[in-house]
Amino acid sequence: MSAIIPILPLLTYVLCDEDLHPGNVTALQAWRAALPPHGPCSGSHPHIARCAFVPIERFFVVFRWTLPIYGALHVVPMLLFKRKAVAHAPRPMLLRAGYGSIRSAVFLAVFVAIYQGTFSIFYPLIAGYGLYVNW
Repeated sequence: MSAIIPILPLLTYVLCDEDLHPGNVTALQAWRAALPPHGPCSGSHPHIARCAFVPIERFFVVFRWTLPIYGALHVVPMLLFKRKAVAHAPRPMLLRAGYGSIRSAVFLAVFVAIYQGTFSIFYPLIAGYGLYVNW
């Protein structure tokens, strides 16, 4: 029981979040009252009401976050090391870099969505809820 006590200030902080879904406020307050040895689903995705929507939302968040990073990783070396090819045919080179950036960002976004989707599916089973939680 002593391992759960430090979670209470963090839970209070999460409950004050303005992006918290109203349905998750009730679930988090009920969890705080019961204090089981595991966290609730609404604690791992407080801004989304249903577990099934977590992978979809996470895909777009990760894609939007990594696209500029992969864009720089594809465009900057091309401009530094293939300057003549870019000057000779800029359109195909930029299209190739754009395609590579999108492909890399989609790969990472799909990987994160699959990982967190698996967690969202199997966590309620491990916690003893069954598959009916927030689906």
